[in-house]
Amino acid sequence: MSTACGSPVELSSEKGVTLLRLGEGADIRCVQRLLAMAREAVAIGQPISVCCEQVTFLDTPVLQVLLALRRACLDRHIPFEIQGISESMHKHLTLAGLAKELLGTC
Repeated sequence: MSTACGSPVELSSEKGVTLLRLGEGADIRCVQRLLAMAREAVAIGQPISVCCEQVTFLDTPVLQVLLALRRACLDRHIPFEIQGISESMHKHLTLAGLAKELLGTC
């Protein structure tokens, strides 16, 4: 089994927003890279949008980084959003009690 990140985790800036894109295979193998990019995004200090359009599943380490990123944004008054969550993932986040925390919904 490969220990390399299964798909890219990318950081870019578009129109005053820092965009963090998670690829389909974003999992524990990518968590170090995701954490580094999350820290970089916060350091930039502009609104952060996490794009999950290609993601079919968020494992626990990735969720932990996203929760920490959201908390860091709140502490620094940086706008934060997660976009592209599928209906299925939204249901799972709701059942886990994380939809309100991560997405601002119930």
